[in-house]
Amino acid sequence: MVFDKLFGWTKKNDADPDIPFGRYSDNNKSVAKVGRWAEADNLFGEKRYAESIEAFFDYLCDDDQQNVIIEKNGGAITFSLYQGSKLVRGGMD
Repeated sequence: MVFDKLFGWTKKNDADPDIPFGRYSDNNKSVAKVGRWAEADNLFGEKRYAESIEAFFDYLCDDDQQNVIIEKNGGAITFSLYQGSKLVRGGMD
């Protein structure tokens, strides 16, 4: 152990993965993103559910982190949402 410190014979640790933890505050959202929340709410009220879901996930998406992935296949929508170290998947048709 002492020789390791003196001569630098230690194993180098691999870099830790970049996984953000903790809470995320909506005060970090741009005005455009907050507008997408209002749009999602309005579309839902108009029973335009698919468009509402897309607006909602656009609101949730952090453009720097790309934490939301949406795939459309015909009338079906599947999504993956990364929240910290967790992954939430779902879909609708």
